[in-house]
Amino acid sequence: MANVGYVMLALLPLALTGTILNESVSFTSAYAQTTSSNGVETWTDKENGVAILLQINPLNPVVDQPTQLKFSVQDLQTGKPIGDVTAHITVTDPQSRIFTFKNITSPDGNFAVQYIFPDCETWQVIATVHSGSSSSKEFADVASFPVFVPSQPACSTFSITSSNTTSSGTDILNAIPFAAIAGGAAVAIFFIVRKRKRTERNAGFAGP
Repeated sequence: MANVGYVMLALLPLALTGTILNESVSFTSAYAQTTSSNGVETWTDKENGVAILLQINPLNPVVDQPTQLKFSVQDLQTGKPIGDVTAHITVTDPQSRIFTFKNITSPDGNFAVQYIFPDCETWQVIATVHSGSSSSKEFADVASFPVFVPSQPACSTFSITSSNTTSSGTDILNAIPFAAIAGGAAVAIFFIVRKRKRTERNAGFAGP
């Protein structure tokens, strides 16, 4: 339930971005999440026929050691990767520590980032993903995945700093929408530019 709350808050500024720009930019609300026996988490967008998968390595992250977050954007019907996608990945926790990987492009729908978790708790990984001009599907999704870092000797109940995290000093309910809005703005602008190019191309075909 908390996971849905994260995403609803993230979707709000994205929807507002499209409204403010007065363009038809639609972010899906038809989603579901499942976890397989091998730890792969799947975020499903049935409306657009898109699945976003997250696999972490190691399966049980070790504090202060690199953890690979591997993503795959797939066609929900065929299971094949969707090429030409752009993503923004945000990692955050209940303490409002936020780190963002921006403007990740993938020609084949597969990409990965490395993150060093500084503490033992449940973190949230938010992926804002949209299709490119040559993608087989046109979509814009915000997927949210919980990542649990189990208890271990390196954990501390005190404040821990890390080179890849920053503390916002605000409540997580306020932090999540602002972390997502940059990705939402990028997606909205992407669709506006694409729509204008299509209009210009159609006008050219029509002739004088």
